[in-house]
Amino acid sequence: MILYLIEAKALNKFFYQKKERRDSHILKDVYINISEGEKIGIVGESGCGKTTLAKSLLKLVPTHDRDSGELYFRGKNIFPYSEQNFRKLRPELQIIYQDPFLSLNQKMRVVDILREAIKLKYPSAKAPEVVLKIEGLIETYKIQPQNLNKLPTQLSGGECRRVGIARVMALEPSFLIADEPVASLDASIKDQIMHLLVNRINTLMTISHDMRIIKKYVEKIIVMYSGMVVEVAQRDQNKTKSNDGYELVHPYSKRLISSVEYFEARENEINSDVEVADSVSDSQQDPQEVLGCRCFCLCEQLGISKDKLSKCRSDFPSLETKNTTGNLIACHYVE
Repeated sequence: MILYLIEAKALNKFFYQKKERRDSHILKDVYINISEGEKIGIVGESGCGKTTLAKSLLKLVPTHDRDSGELYFRGKNIFPYSEQNFRKLRPELQIIYQDPFLSLNQKMRVVDILREAIKLKYPSAKAPEVVLKIEGLIETYKIQPQNLNKLPTQLSGGECRRVGIARVMALEPSFLIADEPVASLDASIKDQIMHLLVNRINTLMTISHDMRIIKKYVEKIIVMYSGMVVEVAQRDQNKTKSNDGYELVHPYSKRLISSVEYFEARENEINSDVEVADSVSDSQQDPQEVLGCRCFCLCEQLGISKDKLSKCRSDFPSLETKNTTGNLIACHYVE
């Protein structure tokens, strides 16, 4: 039996929508496993559930009485853990938030934020040791010394992001989720930060709209659509496959990549980062209205025959190995 660092089984997540006065089924039957040392990327258009999945793996979302599933950390089911029981695991399981201000105490100076993280990791560290570690952090993550006595509210978004990354790295977590980790950073520092994350964090999950980051720094891609994992693809180290070593075959995955390739072809013209387009599908279906596969309407747009889609309308597909690629695919149509 394989012992994964993180494993989710049939994870379902609900939120109550006050305005609409109903529950919304955000994550549906998500299966995911992460081994020690893996570098994983999650891709999908905005609103597909990437950040919700990330926060759910770290138990950072409010609980709902309809939530279900199993969530394991080193073989222990932590899904039923209360916040108090989970607190001792927090230093090992960290996240770099998409909004850098969320991870920082707005009432603490930058120097105190870094000092607190160092003392949490090294409780017996003496003052001179702490100072040396702070100096190392500000040099490595390009934090301006004049910002050390400032509050996060006095920093720019990019400066805040660097402080947030430095705080997380000071904790030396076993597992780190980086949600758009280099957004709002200068191009000159993006690769430097990603190199540091990949080389210093043993197990890393990166969420990014920048497909160049995903292609360059991850070994396994998880593709999400409307709260479900539709495909998991491992990089071919020999890069004999397309898309820099990945071969994606799910209808949505192929459409997602084709949209990226379109923007890559126009990269010099538009002079911007290559991002996953937010309009890959005309609309993501309301989860409350879909009984079967949530990709049903998308596949219908792609011209797949109604005979082949009949099962998609009524039955939710399981994530299993299909095709000759070895990918895990949730699709009735792909054989």
